[in-house]
This record gives sequence, C-alpha cells and structure tokens, in this order.
Amino acid sequence: MSLYSDLELDKDTNDLNVVDRDLVVIPDTTKAIVQRLRVKLKFFKGEWFLNKQFGIPYNQTIFSKGTTKPQVDSIFRNKILSTPGVVELVTFSSELDAARRSYTLSFSCRASTGSTIILEV
Repeated sequence: MSLYSDLELDKDTNDLNVVDRDLVVIPDTTKAIVQRLRVKLKFFKGEWFLNKQFGIPYNQTIFSKGTTKPQVDSIFRNKILSTPGVVELVTFSSELDAARRSYTLSFSCRASTGSTIILEV
C-alpha cells in the first residue's frame, strides 16, 4: 500500500486528467514524484489559499533585489529534497543571467522507487 497517491495532471495544460468522466489517480510511483516536483517548483508561495506557506518564495525572495545565486540555489535544493518520494539529490546545476533576469536549473535525484529523475526548470 502506498503512502501517497495523486490526481494526475495533464502535462501540457496542468488540468486534472479525466478519463470516462473519472479523475485519474496515480499511485506513489516515479510518475507521481515527477508530478510533485513540477507542481512544487512552479507554485508561487502564498498562491494557494489553503496553505500560504506552500511553494517557492518567488515574490518574497527570489525576485527581490540583492538575492544571490547561492541563496536561490539553496531554496531550490531544499524544496527538491523536501518533496515526498525524493531520497537524494544526485546532480544540481544552475545558471543565473542577471542581464536577462533568468535562472535555469537542471537536476537529477534518486526517488524512493529506485529510479533516477532528471528535470529542467
């Protein structure tokens, strides 16, 4: 019996997946862990009315003047590692382009399922 299960989201629209008028539930698999990571890393802190602490502090910290790359890296590392199903962060690479005001992140992590997950944000 799995500890978690998630409602499946469409990868393109982020809407709930509905098949034959039923919501699709995915068990605690690598697919569910990837979905949890994507949701967690895209959510702005304070955006969800049921839990104002959920998400990445984009407006509170990351978009603030004077925030350094190591601070941003630390935020993302902690969020990745605190995701249910993530056991270990294997690789982590990021780039901050101040002129373009962009931050890119790619990482791989080991999941509790034994799989390696590779994502780019």
